[in-house]
Amino acid sequence: MDFQIRIARDRMAAYIRLLEEKQQEAIPAGEVSAAEKGEQADEKDKPMEPPLLSREAVAARLEEAGVVFGIDWENVDALILHQVKGEEICIAKGLPPKPGKDAYIQPVYLEKQIKTQEIPDDKMVDYLDYGRIVSVEPGELLAVKVPPQPGEPGKNVLGQNILPPPAKNPVLIAGPGVKIEDGGLRVVATASGRPEQKNNLFAVYPTHTVNGNVDAVIGHIKFKGDLVIKGSIAEGMRVEAKGKLDVHGSIAHSTVSAGGSIKVGQSILGSTVRAGGPWVQFKLAHDLLSKTVAVFEELMASARQLKDHPGFAGTVQVKQNGEGIIIKILMEKKYSNLPDSLTDLAEKLDKLEQEAFPVEALEQLRANCLEALSRFTGLGPLRFGSLDDAQTIIEKLKAGGRQFSGCYLNEDMEQANITASYAQNTKLFASGTVKITGKGAYYCDIAAAKDVLIEGRPGIFRNGSIVAGRNVRVLELGSPLEAATRVEIPSGAVISAGKVYPGVFLKAGARGDRIQTFVQGLKFSD
Repeated sequence: MDFQIRIARDRMAAYIRLLEEKQQEAIPAGEVSAAEKGEQADEKDKPMEPPLLSREAVAARLEEAGVVFGIDWENVDALILHQVKGEEICIAKGLPPKPGKDAYIQPVYLEKQIKTQEIPDDKMVDYLDYGRIVSVEPGELLAVKVPPQPGEPGKNVLGQNILPPPAKNPVLIAGPGVKIEDGGLRVVATASGRPEQKNNLFAVYPTHTVNGNVDAVIGHIKFKGDLVIKGSIAEGMRVEAKGKLDVHGSIAHSTVSAGGSIKVGQSILGSTVRAGGPWVQFKLAHDLLSKTVAVFEELMASARQLKDHPGFAGTVQVKQNGEGIIIKILMEKKYSNLPDSLTDLAEKLDKLEQEAFPVEALEQLRANCLEALSRFTGLGPLRFGSLDDAQTIIEKLKAGGRQFSGCYLNEDMEQANITASYAQNTKLFASGTVKITGKGAYYCDIAAAKDVLIEGRPGIFRNGSIVAGRNVRVLELGSPLEAATRVEIPSGAVISAGKVYPGVFLKAGARGDRIQTFVQGLKFSD
């Protein structure tokens, strides 16, 4: 019984087909068969039978065809048993290669965006906080690449290896503000700003632009880079930029802060605006610390005077309670506001961004505040064995203050300025200069580490306070109605004013004067 072997074009399968038996040849007309003649045919004249189908025959034919892998002997045995003719039976199969897994890029920064959109099940929530702009800082991980996994080779029926298709392996590309680390597997920001991805290209752009107003539709904005707002900041909004902030319109009844300078094209009304990032909170804490230490020194001077007073030193109170009773009496009678100052100072330290200062310095000063609070209030003073013990607590507070101040008081401190056309009923804080270029500033509190310049037209500052680290220049101070107006500068600086009305209080260093009559062309210093 004859058969054929066929190998598939891709060499991944081999087939066998039993051939149909040849039909007996027809006897030509006029001839008589041997049987009819009564003749016995010889054995040698009989047609030859094809060989029997067997494993050996199939194996020989497969070897001849080169098929050596994946032979299905069960199918061969079934064919031998059932003798199915004319139908192809698969008797060998190759092993297909196993594809690998392509490398893929996982954008980590998108997880931040998802988190900002997760609104908690809480009634007390400001929904304007959601949908924020995603921004990053230097060193922040933007994306990771999961490497490709290789596949496994296969084999065809001829025993030849078949390699799997290569897995895709995109290469991470660094755009501006980005670097690639860990052998091409990590994307890390090198600048603050807005991350952007185009396929496998990553970049961080330092500036984000809002083409319109910041209102309830946009939501509050917190961006770790420079921010440009081509419209205005609407009432009740919060805007925070790690870098510079440029508002083309106005700011109304909002809270605005920036690590860099703030420029406002129009007016600022009923708002709090801070330029210089954590410097503002530092300045508030530093000033309060200085005043608190000064009050403590005054307290100790009064305590020593009272201790040396002949009529008090030998009293029963001192003999029974020690010198700490002197501190307790003075705290209750004259310095009852000191505990509030210490509590306020501790709260201001909590508000500081800890990444801007060594954590140790913050924690140490706060611990010093709390220690002073416990030792100088209630029955705490009675634990002082002597006034020297009380002075030790104050010295610790002063030392903590020096360490804290040294973290930020340096010549390289960034100068973040505030510039606006007009301000009313507003608090302005800047680590650089505050400059009003238009009508002026009314009912405002201004604090600047550098200059304060009210130099527009008419350039009025009225009903408010100015505290400057350097000079103050104003065209008109106060009002004919003696509006409460105060200007304070350090020793060596100068207050310059074209017009000054009565009732204005000026302070330069230790010198303080209240203006009694209208003055023109004033220059005031210590």
